Amino acid sequence: MRRAFLCGEDRLTGNDYSHRKAWVLERLALLSEIFTIDLGAYAVMANHYHLVVRLDTQRAAGLSGFGVAVLGSTWK
Repeated sequence: MRRAFLCGEDRLTGNDYSHRKAWVLERLALLSEIFTIDLGAYAVMANHYHLVVRLDTQRAAGLSGFGVAVLGSTWK
Protein backbone atom coordinates (compact mmCIF):
# COMPACT_ATOMS: atom_id res chain seq x y z
CA MET A 1 0.00 0.00 0.00
CA ARG A 2 1.32 3.43 -0.94
CA ARG A 3 1.46 6.10 1.76
CA ALA A 4 0.28 9.47 0.54
CA PHE A 5 -0.63 12.56 2.50
CA LEU A 6 -3.14 15.05 1.19
CA CYS A 7 -2.66 17.51 4.03
CA GLY A 8 -1.44 17.65 7.61
CA GLU A 9 1.79 16.46 9.12
CA ASP A 10 3.24 13.07 8.23
CA ARG A 11 4.48 11.73 11.55
CA LEU A 12 6.75 9.19 9.86
CA THR A 13 8.72 11.64 7.70
CA GLY A 14 8.03 14.89 9.55
CA ASN A 15 6.89 16.58 6.31
CA ASP A 16 4.10 19.11 6.71
CA TYR A 17 1.49 19.26 3.94
CA SER A 18 -0.92 21.64 5.70
CA HIS A 19 -0.61 24.18 2.89
CA ARG A 20 -2.48 21.82 0.58
CA LYS A 21 -5.79 22.19 2.44
CA ALA A 22 -6.24 25.77 1.22
CA TRP A 23 -5.49 24.60 -2.33
CA VAL A 24 -8.10 21.84 -2.06
CA LEU A 25 -10.73 24.30 -0.78
CA GLU A 26 -9.97 26.80 -3.56
CA ARG A 27 -10.24 24.02 -6.15
CA LEU A 28 -13.58 22.84 -4.72
CA ALA A 29 -14.95 26.39 -4.99
CA LEU A 30 -13.83 26.62 -8.62
CA LEU A 31 -15.21 23.21 -9.54
CA SER A 32 -18.55 23.96 -7.91
CA GLU A 33 -18.91 26.94 -10.26
CA ILE A 34 -17.80 25.09 -13.37
CA PHE A 35 -19.90 21.97 -12.84
CA THR A 36 -23.01 23.78 -11.52
CA ILE A 37 -23.02 21.93 -8.24
CA ASP A 38 -23.73 23.11 -4.72
CA LEU A 39 -21.22 21.96 -2.16
CA GLY A 40 -23.27 21.02 0.88
CA ALA A 41 -20.51 19.73 3.14
CA TYR A 42 -16.92 18.62 2.97
CA ALA A 43 -14.26 17.03 5.14
CA VAL A 44 -10.59 17.20 4.14
CA MET A 45 -8.52 14.66 6.02
CA ALA A 46 -4.87 13.67 5.91
CA ASN A 47 -5.16 11.22 3.02
CA HIS A 48 -8.65 11.67 1.52
CA TYR A 49 -11.72 13.85 1.48
CA HIS A 50 -15.51 13.51 1.58
CA LEU A 51 -17.97 15.68 -0.33
CA VAL A 52 -21.73 16.14 -0.21
CA VAL A 53 -22.83 17.75 -3.46
CA ARG A 54 -26.12 18.56 -5.15
CA LEU A 55 -26.56 19.23 -8.83
CA ASP A 56 -28.07 22.67 -9.42
CA THR A 57 -30.45 21.62 -12.17
CA GLN A 58 -31.81 25.14 -12.74
CA ARG A 59 -28.35 26.56 -13.33
CA ALA A 60 -27.39 23.57 -15.48
CA ALA A 61 -30.55 23.84 -17.59
CA GLY A 62 -29.83 27.52 -18.20
CA LEU A 63 -26.49 26.78 -19.86
CA SER A 64 -26.34 26.75 -23.63
CA GLY A 65 -24.15 24.32 -25.55
CA PHE A 66 -21.69 27.16 -26.01
CA GLY A 67 -21.81 27.92 -22.27
CA VAL A 68 -20.99 24.31 -21.47
CA ALA A 69 -18.10 24.34 -23.94
CA VAL A 70 -16.69 27.61 -22.58
CA LEU A 71 -16.99 26.57 -18.93
CA GLY A 72 -15.49 23.17 -19.67
CA SER A 73 -12.53 24.73 -21.48
CA THR A 74 -11.65 26.87 -18.42
CA TRP A 75 -11.16 23.82 -16.19
CA LYS A 76 -7.49 23.00 -15.67
